[in-house]
Order: sequence, then C-alpha cells, then structure tokens
Amino acid sequence: MTIRRRLTLSHFAILLLLACNLGIYFWSDLKRQSTVEELRRAISRQSLISSIQQRLNDYQKQVTLLSQIMADPGSNGASPEEIAQFNEHLNQIDGQITQMNRLSDAEGQEKLRAFATAFRDLSASWRIFYESFGRDQSRAITEVVTRAEPLSRKVMQELLPQLQQDEKNLVEAASTHFYDVARVTDRVTILIFAISGLLAGSLTFVVGRHFRHGLGALKTGADAIGAGELRYRIRLLAKDEFGDLARTFNNMAEHLDSARIELIGANAELERRHQELRMLMEAAQSANRAKSVFLANMSHELRTPMNAIIGYSEMLAEQAEDLGHQELIPDLRKINTACKHLLVLISDILDVSKIEAGKMELALETFDIWEMVSDVSQTMQPQIDKNFNELIVDVPFRTGTMHADPTKVRQILFNLLSNACKFTTSGTVRVQVRCISIDSRDWVEFRVQDSGIGMTSEQLEKVFEAFTQADPSTTRKYGGTGLGLTITRSFCQMMGGDIQVESEPGKGTTFTVLLPVQVVKAGKEPALAIP
Repeated sequence: MTIRRRLTLSHFAILLLLACNLGIYFWSDLKRQSTVEELRRAISRQSLISSIQQRLNDYQKQVTLLSQIMADPGSNGASPEEIAQFNEHLNQIDGQITQMNRLSDAEGQEKLRAFATAFRDLSASWRIFYESFGRDQSRAITEVVTRAEPLSRKVMQELLPQLQQDEKNLVEAASTHFYDVARVTDRVTILIFAISGLLAGSLTFVVGRHFRHGLGALKTGADAIGAGELRYRIRLLAKDEFGDLARTFNNMAEHLDSARIELIGANAELERRHQELRMLMEAAQSANRAKSVFLANMSHELRTPMNAIIGYSEMLAEQAEDLGHQELIPDLRKINTACKHLLVLISDILDVSKIEAGKMELALETFDIWEMVSDVSQTMQPQIDKNFNELIVDVPFRTGTMHADPTKVRQILFNLLSNACKFTTSGTVRVQVRCISIDSRDWVEFRVQDSGIGMTSEQLEKVFEAFTQADPSTTRKYGGTGLGLTITRSFCQMMGGDIQVESEPGKGTTFTVLLPVQVVKAGKEPALAIP
C-alpha cells in the first residue's frame, strides 16, 4: 500500500470518527433540549396552578365577605366598571386554564377539562352574585348559598389540590428525567470520545511506526553512503514510496561505487599528468627567470647602442644643416625618432624584466609634490598639444612633500598622461592631487582623468595585464607594447600603494593612484608573473 493511500485511509477514518462524535453531540443536544422543554412546561403549569389558586382564594374571600355583610338600603351595588373589572379577572383565570391545557399532555387535559368545567360554573355563579349584590340582595344570597359555596368547595378543596399534586409530581418526574438523560448522554459522549481516541491513537501508532521504520532505514542508508560505504544496501521491501526511495538509493550507491572506481583511475592518471606538467612548469619558470635575469643584466648593453645611434643621428643632422644638405635632415630625424621610440620600448621591456627578476629597487628621497607634478606637466605639454588637447592641473601649491622614489612616481605620471594624451583628441586631460587620511595613515592621491575613447567592462578586466591592450585594434591604431600600465601598477605596489581605473565607452577614463606619504622599503618584491 502506498503512503498516499495510507494517509488517505487515515484521513477518512479520522473524518468518520469526527462524524460519529458530531452525531453523538447533536443527539445529546436534542435529548437535552427535549427534557429541558418538558421540564420547562411542567414548571410553567405549576406556576399557572399556583397563580390560579392565589386568585381563586382572593375571590372566594371577597365573595364570602360580601355575602356576610348587608348592603345599604339606598345602595345600588357595584358600579358597571367594577363589574367589568371583576369579570375581566375571571376571564384571565379562564385564559390561564386554557394555557395550562395547551401545555398538558392527554392525561393532564382530561383532568383540566373537569377543573375548567367546575371553574366556569363557579365563575358564572360569582358573576351573578356580584351583579345582584346591592340590587337584588335576596338573589345574591341565594346564589352564594345554593350554588357558589358547593362549587367553591369542589374547585378549591377537591380539583385544585389534585391538580397541584399532579403538577408537582410531573415537575419531579421531568426533573428526574432531565438528570437521567443528562447522565446517559454524558456517559455516551465520553464513551464515544474514548473509543475515538483509542482508534485514532492506534491508527497514529500504526502509521507512525511504518514511517519511523521507513525513515529510519533510509537515514541509516543515507548516513552509511554519506560516510563513504558505497557498498551498503538499504533492506526495505515495502511496496510504497519508501521502497522506491530505498531502491533509488541503492542504485545511486551502485553508480557512485562504479564512478569511484573510475575516479580512482582517473586521479592516478591526473596525478601522473600533473607531475609531468609541474616538471614542464618548473622548466618554463626556470627559462623565464633566466630570460628575465639575462635582460636585466643586459640593460646597459641594450641601451648604450641605442643612445649612441640617437646621439650620432643628432650630430649628423646638425652637420647636414651646417653643410647645407637639407635633403638629408628629414631622414636623419626619422632615424632619431624611430630610435627614441625603440629605446622607450626596450626600457619598458627591461623594466618588466627587472621586476620579474626581483632586481628593481626603490631609491627613496623626500621631494615637493607640487614641483614634481609641475615638472611632469611641462614635460608632457608637447604630447598634450600634439592631439590638440587641454591640460588642467589641479594641485594645491602647499600640498607638501612625500618620501618616495621620485623617479618611479614621475614614470607613473608619465605613463598615465601618455595614455591619456594618446587616446584623447581635442579633449581635456586633468591631473588632480590631494592628500587624504585612511585608517590614521596619510596618503597622496594622484588622479589622471581624460575625455577620450574610454573602455568597456571587459577591457577594464585586462587593462593591467602585460603585453596586452584594451583592444587588439588599439595596438594597430595607437601603437605601444601594453607594458606601461603593468609597470605603473608594479611601481605602485612596490611603494605600498595601488592603482584603480574607472571608465565608460565614449566618456573617458580616470586612473587613481594612491601612495603613502612616507614610503618604507619592504624588501624585494616578488617577481611579476607575466602570462
């Protein structure tokens, strides 16, 4: 049997027990209402009998008293209003008797009819007496003596006491019946509730035991499989969802065991290849270090010939100008420009090699920030004018001094301003410097902002990578090795600072350099890994 079917049957069983309890409740309520109504009618009849008795006693005393006194000779008896009031009271008693008749059963109605007949005769005799009193005194006395007194004795001494006793007995019987019914209904309700509780408890125990057994077996199996015992199998033979889940767990464990065996073999193969790759990586790193050390050691040998070529080209250009060979001067200047460009490229490559080889050192000294920025700005002015840009320098005159490597700080600014000039045409380049305090430490913030072509988010992710520019087309259009920003970031990190970039295509780029006011040597920096 499936879990869904078990739960459905349990639900219907609980609904059936609930319906039984509701049925017993309504049955008990009907029984109680019936006995309460019976008791209420008996009490109402008893109250009516007491009221009738009280009124009859009052009228009997009134008639007896009037019959024993003589009316005045000139008296006309009771007034019409008094007669009407007297008759009205008798009619009310008659109405009470009729109301008792409606509240009585068949046996009680028989006795009430006899009482009602006697009362109506007595009432007629009293009416005649009251109407004749004072007017026809002999008739009034005769009516009282011959009819009213015998009827009064019959009604007051025979019929009425019997009715009172009967109603008293009925009230006691109704009260006893009410308590008996209440006791029986309470017992039946408690019994049905107890039986329902036992059945519901048994049902809950059976279903709960099935769930505990199934979940316990599944948990034990899951714990075993989770602990790595992939050969463990759950022994659950129930043909329900628990059994299906157990079979699924067993199949999963079997597949995992097979996969583990395959994974062990794959790991062994991967470890072998990893060893091979590590050996190859060590060889490549050794070759890269050798290359970096070679280039770092060859710095003088590479720069000296280029400086000689630049110097001789300048001397030849001066001699050609003195001798009047104007046709040679453009070619000599092209040689000079190409050599200077090549010297810059060689210098960048050599700087990266020095950083990789760990031979780049800091030459710390104290210098004025405003003077240094002004000197860099004047030096970069030709490049600013080349693309018709405007340079805005925002440096407070009293910025102060900083203790750092001035050469590397200048090169940082040269690289950033060079990039800004190269990628901006007929725009603005702004240099802003300010001193800030972060975590109780003083810093100098250099910000270079341009209104050039900008970069996308994908280009920003690789802008500091060595030998990489934001876009391959950038190299073809603007030139460069892509090492300037790599060197700039390395210099910032060597001095304990950092560099950040913000850019948006078509809206320009902002580089922010943060350097300590007091740079402290921290030993050799680790070599920069060039991909």
